[in-house]
Amino acid sequence: MRESYRSLGRSAARFTREVVPPITKTVVKGAPLVIYLATAVTSLLNHRQKSHGSIELHPAVEKVFTMEQYSMGIDPNIWATVHGPEHHRFSDATLYPFYKVARAVHWLEQSKDSEVASKVAIPETFPHQDPYVEKFTLEDEMRIGDHAIGVVKDKLGEDYREPSEYSIEELNAILHPTEPQYYYEPYDKKKREYSQEDIARILLTDPHSPSLQPLGKGTGRSRNNMVVQGIKNELKDYKRASNLFKAKPHLKPENLQREGEEPNESYGREMIAGFVVAALGTLLIRNKYKKEDAFIAAAVGSALNGIRMGTAVVGGMVINVLGHASSLDKETLVESIKNNNYRIKPRQDGSVATNTANAGAIGKGINVVLLDEGEQAVHHQFPQNIAYTRRKGLSAFIDAPFGSAISFLANSKFFPLIKPGKGVPLDKDGRRTDMKHGAVEIIELAREVQMKAEEEAA
Repeated sequence: MRESYRSLGRSAARFTREVVPPITKTVVKGAPLVIYLATAVTSLLNHRQKSHGSIELHPAVEKVFTMEQYSMGIDPNIWATVHGPEHHRFSDATLYPFYKVARAVHWLEQSKDSEVASKVAIPETFPHQDPYVEKFTLEDEMRIGDHAIGVVKDKLGEDYREPSEYSIEELNAILHPTEPQYYYEPYDKKKREYSQEDIARILLTDPHSPSLQPLGKGTGRSRNNMVVQGIKNELKDYKRASNLFKAKPHLKPENLQREGEEPNESYGREMIAGFVVAALGTLLIRNKYKKEDAFIAAAVGSALNGIRMGTAVVGGMVINVLGHASSLDKETLVESIKNNNYRIKPRQDGSVATNTANAGAIGKGINVVLLDEGEQAVHHQFPQNIAYTRRKGLSAFIDAPFGSAISFLANSKFFPLIKPGKGVPLDKDGRRTDMKHGAVEIIELAREVQMKAEEEAA
């Protein structure tokens, strides 16, 4: 018996010595290619084509890329919905607190003779509505709130319901808040039923902004660091919004809806297929077909597919958070990660989108690795551009090498796989649905005014 165990142990050790080195070697060689391809597919299909319509992929390429995304459990149309009409439209802000106030004020004005309305006063200013504005005037509060009501009405159509009744306590909590109203609500991964309030909160809020992170909660020394908290919560923040559009696909823009689409679609088969394809590809590339080679191919395929999926998650976390950490120079880039109490400060125009070009060689390097995503300030201002830069010619290639290369190919007569896109739908005001909403412009102006006042006071 002992001898059989020893023999088994020697066989296992021999098998390990034979398969571990080729597995490690192949994974190390293949990882950079897998990482780059995963990032490029997301950038080309989900971002530039689906979200912003700046390019149009050949139908065959689009189909292959779509299956690649499904194999990671990602629906490109939901990704684009969360990114364009949500993230770009309400960048680093939420209209939900203003929506609540406007609905409450309108109810009070229509219910002047009621016992409840007679006991509640409408204030002249409103604090705790935005992380960077101390308080809003009643006029601005209502302007923003009415914009927000319009957004929800447009989305819900006949399903929209006006508030029927408030208690005195509810009205005072809405009109006289004593703590921030803009923080993200806790993520509920089991949520399948959505009230109008749930839908409004998600529709009116940037799905993933470090500026809206609830600080001072949880554990760890960095719980008051906006950037660190943003990275920690990025995946949950994305899922909070994407789960709504999975459960209610009719809330997506019409151009991103699919015929026959079912609520809460799962891509389990496609995800399994992703692992199988990676394993078969490894087997064919190695061109060895012994028993141990099948094991090596399965292990390498699983590892590379795991790296591919991890790239989509980690890459999104870093891009979405550092891309909205305001002006990052060489000092603040490091400070934003190290300082346990790091707070993002708005740029001079009231926005917090990042331009890593100010961070010297480190920033340039980050921008190249992230396929130009470090130029978020330019991208949010000109989402229709294939290359995220204002410059032309060689300067454009220096600023945005990936996008400039794609732009060159798209405008070439001899490259049929990518062509310039047709843009995105316009809203009822004639504004692109991936451009900053007018209500957010009011919020950013209030930030700008406050910063100037603080500078003059200092």
